[in-house]
Amino acid sequence: MAQYGNYKGYQGASRLQDGKARATHVDDERLKVIAGRVDLQGMDILDVGCNTGYITVQAALSYNAKSVTGIDIDEDLLDHARSHLSFRYSRLCPTLTAPHMNLLQDAYLSQSAPPKARRDRVNYFPISSVQRHGHLPYAQHVAGRQDSQDGNKEREGVIPSFPLNVTFKKEDWGAFSLHEEMTHNSRVMVPKEEYNVILALSVIKWLHLEHGDNGLHTFFDNCHRALRHNGHLVIEIQTYDSYSKAVRNKKAPHLKLNLENLHVKPEDFDAILEKKGLRLVETYTALPREIKIYQKLE
Repeated sequence: MAQYGNYKGYQGASRLQDGKARATHVDDERLKVIAGRVDLQGMDILDVGCNTGYITVQAALSYNAKSVTGIDIDEDLLDHARSHLSFRYSRLCPTLTAPHMNLLQDAYLSQSAPPKARRDRVNYFPISSVQRHGHLPYAQHVAGRQDSQDGNKEREGVIPSFPLNVTFKKEDWGAFSLHEEMTHNSRVMVPKEEYNVILALSVIKWLHLEHGDNGLHTFFDNCHRALRHNGHLVIEIQTYDSYSKAVRNKKAPHLKLNLENLHVKPEDFDAILEKKGLRLVETYTALPREIKIYQKLE
């Protein structure tokens, strides 16, 4: 079902310049653009509307983030995301899955390493091997760290390494304010100034259609609250004409009514976010959809 725009693999090929499908181990072009403008290495990152987790996992594995949290409202997609995390871990070179190994310390995985050396390390085992022998369990392989599905809290000052620096949660940031007390299992409090980078790729339109203008403002307020000083909010802009194309009576009839009541449009985002303390610092236009980067300045 795609009631909320939660198509399986939605963050994939249609967002690329040539429209062709990519293997899951090939870095997303949008993430390459973002990493060239926003420092991801060693950062705490939130991926909103993570879908099947491809971006979330890539940020942790290919860009050496300290932690990456993927949130989505669809538990089935989150299960796929956790499976994808396990799959990517299972393909790593054996030396990277050894006890106490931290991928941040591996010279072959640094951004300055030759691309082929990186690919050989993270795609060491062929896909057919994982399909034949199954996924490699990882919780017991890294001492002193919690399982990623339960949270990536540091223990005894140890920074969790991949895959334990990746977390997937069911949350809807357009449905509630982070200032409120949460009771529903999909609504949890997020500490203030938790993240250095928040990614909102191919998700704003669906959040806006589902929760209306008020929900969009709530989402932007939550992003401001959750970002650290000088942190970045990255939005992939979905044009307003695509909103009407997304509304399908048989799939989600309530979205049509919601669309009729919208007053805020994507071209209004810059001014709205500026008032909330998030200033536009760069717009990238070479991909099919604009990518806008905002910075928290207060």
